[in-house]
Amino acid sequence: MGTPVESTLTSTAAEHRLWDVIIVGSGPAGSSAAIELSRNGRHVLLLDRNHFPRSKVCGGCLNPAALKMLDGLGVNAIVDQYSTPLMRSLLFSDRQRAEIPLNQTRFLRREILDAALLQESIRCGASFLSGTLATTSQVNETCRIVRVRCQSREIVLRCKLLLAAQGLGSGMVGVRIVQSSGPKLIGVGAEIDAPGLLPLNTVGMAISPEGYVGMVQLECGTLHIAACLSVARTARFSAVDAVTRILARNDIMLPSSANAKWIGTPPLRHKNSTVATERLLLIGDAAGYTEPLTGEGIAWALASGAGAANLVADSKSIWRPDMDVAWQKHYARLVGSRQKRSSWIGQWARGKRAAAILVGVCQRAPWLATRVMHHLGRAYECGQARNS
Repeated sequence: MGTPVESTLTSTAAEHRLWDVIIVGSGPAGSSAAIELSRNGRHVLLLDRNHFPRSKVCGGCLNPAALKMLDGLGVNAIVDQYSTPLMRSLLFSDRQRAEIPLNQTRFLRREILDAALLQESIRCGASFLSGTLATTSQVNETCRIVRVRCQSREIVLRCKLLLAAQGLGSGMVGVRIVQSSGPKLIGVGAEIDAPGLLPLNTVGMAISPEGYVGMVQLECGTLHIAACLSVARTARFSAVDAVTRILARNDIMLPSSANAKWIGTPPLRHKNSTVATERLLLIGDAAGYTEPLTGEGIAWALASGAGAANLVADSKSIWRPDMDVAWQKHYARLVGSRQKRSSWIGQWARGKRAAAILVGVCQRAPWLATRVMHHLGRAYECGQARNS
């Protein structure tokens, strides 16, 4: 599902221009930056190694902050038409369960969301090349040079500023990826035919020391699954078996998934030596990632894309010498602090007996859980970065 999005120019045409901004990666972070930059009159080229639509391992959760940003980006009609309202969250652990009321939260498949954002960026004036893999980049006195592989052809692109938004584990020249401390985690996901396994308008979350499994039941009978697994604790099993075991401990029995297409991710937790260097800013998962147990992942991506675009908006020369320092500070305030909090919550919840304690607290004090969810969904301040 999702509308196909074709390239808007040839690789030869792209090669013969000096772009204001090239964005590598056309997910929520890259496309949100492209929309904002194009609206401000910048000449933007979006690249993606995949063809759209494409599936992603993602819970698809849009919290109030994400919905507010999507409205500002002009895709609210797609969200209203294709998303599913989520009225409650069900937490499961050791056969206990707790219900948390949700407000202004929706589920939307990533193939629909990403295609809609990409189409909006093109409508705003951005150019797009699909099936294009960025391999290396280097900087000179006036621009950044990006070498890419497009349709079995190696080409060289030039830009005043490069935004790296190509997702998990994808480094750019000059930025060293560092695996975070703590357990190694991977993501897996699928959609399987399982009508009635969960109530409609509900996001289920089964938590255990082995990881956690998020689920949304769609009206068509499909169960959308996105899981985060500890590699060490599930090494004896396949990823699918690990998901099945976590759910079975909570009396959630998956039907045979022989026909389901399961997809996975690289290691989920990483950080970079920096999120900015000369004529290069990192946004979205490329800037650093921790598993979003709290359902904030898409909001993080949208906020970082809009934040970087707003930083560039008032700079006549696109790049200025202090921009790398300004982005590092602004990113830390905008997204970094929220990611640290989510990482702490995720690590704690996977501790022995911690998930059962969490469910127990939610059972006895649902008002407290509601206040926490409200706090997690508060709006982002994506305005221009301060230099101090």
